Amino acid sequence: RIALFHLSLWCNAMVLVALLKRETTFRPGEDPHCSQLGVLSWACFAYGPAFAQSVLSALCTTFLSNVYMLVCRGRSFVARTKSFSDIERERAFLQHFLGDYPMCLYQRRQ
Repeated sequence: RIALFHLSLWCNAMVLVALLKRETTFRPGEDPHCSQLGVLSWACFAYGPAFAQSVLSALCTTFLSNVYMLVCRGRSFVARTKSFSDIERERAFLQHFLGDYPMCLYQRRQ
């Protein structure tokens, strides 16, 4: 689970960088709203396109991390163990939550 969280953070960072690069055309020190003197103006802080790209990046990251989780973890535990007995379900639960990670689809041991 930590690996998926870490991947989603990196995915968010990369998508946000790509979106901001497309939207922001200023080089450091040349932005008319943000000075390099260390004083943060409201125009610099509330730059609309940056907020819009941050929201778009979060939406894209949510979708991509869910796809990655589906590929690595498979369907939900309930759907995968619907036909199991109680003992088999307990064993599968322990393997699913406490076993080796990551368990990817098409892995031989599953």
